[in-house]
Amino acid sequence: MSRYEVEAIPQTESLPDLPGLVHGIKSEGPVWEVQCDDCLTLFRGEWLLMVAKSATFNARAGIGGLRLCDECWAVRGWHDSTMEGWTYREPVAAIRGER
Repeated sequence: MSRYEVEAIPQTESLPDLPGLVHGIKSEGPVWEVQCDDCLTLFRGEWLLMVAKSATFNARAGIGGLRLCDECWAVRGWHDSTMEGWTYREPVAAIRGER
């Protein structure tokens, strides 16, 4: 694995946050780990910026302190892009009436 890659490791439980760091950071350098609050996937890599980008906060969602991966945000209808930032689109399950 190159130093720019981020490894996604499935977990079955939430790991404790490191004291004094932002929510979701589970271990700090030289290998950083950040965990998604919904699916519990642990993202691991050498560069904090790359790892932290794998599970992010979303102030526009109005849910403070929730750190989710892109797939979990998408399930809730939220999508992030460089051009538009965070935008909300009705989740596919809701459109199909599966909610």
